[in-house]
Amino acid sequence: MQEKTAEEKNAMEIIQFQSKQNRRYDIGNRIASLRRRAGLTQKELAKALDCSESRVSLIECWKRTPTLSELEDAARIFKVHPLFMIHGLSPEACEMVDFIESMPPGKRRPGVRIFKAALETAMATEDLRAATPVSLAQKA
Repeated sequence: MQEKTAEEKNAMEIIQFQSKQNRRYDIGNRIASLRRRAGLTQKELAKALDCSESRVSLIECWKRTPTLSELEDAARIFKVHPLFMIHGLSPEACEMVDFIESMPPGKRRPGVRIFKAALETAMATEDLRAATPVSLAQKA
């Protein structure tokens, strides 16, 4: 295996940093959007999450990354799936993940293949609602 050059390593570090920043940005925007839709102030959300108002502000403006428990609590408060909070998955995609998790371990592999096909379809059409279990069953 060939050793990576310093330039390649630097490029990889930049990509990893940008990826982390993008995740932080996406999560912060989702939390801010859900909070506003719910009619909550940052102070009210902070109280519900048992953290400071400044922490909520820092998360929403991408300066801090929420903990997993904060994301789970926020999902519960906003009545959305935790995978939506973390990855922005549509309700339909989250439903598919839950369905696969409920399958017996020996039968999960076909479920994962269906989910992968659904995501590929969704990415091609840029619409996760197009990749529902019903639409996939019709194609199979």
